Amino acid sequence: MLKKYLGTAVLASLMAATMALPVLAENANDNSNSNSNVNVNTNANSNSNVNSNTNTGVNSNVNAAVDWREQAKLERERIKAEKEKVREQKRLEKEKAKEQKKLEEAAANAALIACMQTAIPARETALLKAVDTRYAAQKAALEARKTALVETWKKVDAKERRTAIKAVWTSFQTSLSAANKAFRADKHAIWTQFYADRKACKASGNSGDAMTEGADASL
Repeated sequence: MLKKYLGTAVLASLMAATMALPVLAENANDNSNSNSNVNVNTNANSNSNVNSNTNTGVNSNVNAAVDWREQAKLERERIKAEKEKVREQKRLEKEKAKEQKKLEEAAANAALIACMQTAIPARETALLKAVDTRYAAQKAALEARKTALVETWKKVDAKERRTAIKAVWTSFQTSLSAANKAFRADKHAIWTQFYADRKACKASGNSGDAMTEGADASL
């Protein structure tokens, strides 16, 4: 009886163990799958983090290089613009100075012309007056000579007449010499005044009037 009971118990245990094997196997598979998934997810996350960090570092370096080039380009353009601005400013200043010089030259030329239009007539008028004065003196000397000579030829005595005639010519030469000397002094004073006036007008030989007192040497 005991043998039969033991046999039945052993058989039941074997059957239970047999039935439990699939469950254990399934649990083992579930644990294995769970561990595999964890490992896969861990590896995936790790790879993702590594890739992310790597990509971030690369992108950061690339962006930094791009920013540096862009900044360098902008700086070159700024320097170029500044240089162009300076060149343009110098060009404008040069043109302004050139235009100002033209205006100053035109003003100086106008002032020169106006000044010389006063100095020239003053000189010429004074010379004409001096010539008239000399002419009047020469005419008076000639008239005096004429009258005196007529009187001398009224003398009957030849010796007395010759003496009188000589005195008339001597007087005439003296009067004529005095007239010419006065004219030369007047002429020199007139030209001296003109030189001062021309200098005040800032005129030179290039202005078109370089004549001197020698031009009237034959007067």
